[in-house]
Amino acid sequence: RDNKRIAPGWRYTLGGLQTLEYTIFPGRLFGSDHYNPFTNTLNVYSDVPAVGLVEAGYAKDIHTRSFPGTSAASQWLPVITLVHETVATRDVLDYMAANGNVHDRNEAVHVLYPRFGATVGRAVESFVPIGGVIEIGGLLAGHTAGRIKTWRQTDAAVPPALTTERAAGG
Repeated sequence: RDNKRIAPGWRYTLGGLQTLEYTIFPGRLFGSDHYNPFTNTLNVYSDVPAVGLVEAGYAKDIHTRSFPGTSAASQWLPVITLVHETVATRDVLDYMAANGNVHDRNEAVHVLYPRFGATVGRAVESFVPIGGVIEIGGLLAGHTAGRIKTWRQTDAAVPPALTTERAAGG
């Protein structure tokens, strides 16, 4: 109730529901990192930095909006949630590219691409409900795209002479 950036109407309706959800299904038991824009709290339980950072990226996105309560409420709409997820994911990948080592960058891609794919799948399934198939398909597509991206980056980082030796079996 102390978060004055969010209008009372949003805090006491959707904010109350989100707080109730966290109370019933606490992240520390169910292992989910989560930013609650209505209470302005970030809960991080994962040992993967990219997961916590994407939630912090979401917090940053909400804080830059002119109407943060309306923006936070829009995350519950199927297609609009992609805007928030895209901004947060891009922020983390850009941050990792600028500040992370190769392992951190690859880990971020391996975790965030499937997460984004699953989010896209959930958005599509809100219009075409077929029991999680599209969400799982999005997750698998994101996983595959992430592996290909890191494989290409790793291969591009190897000097051409080593690539030739590797191809020749040396």
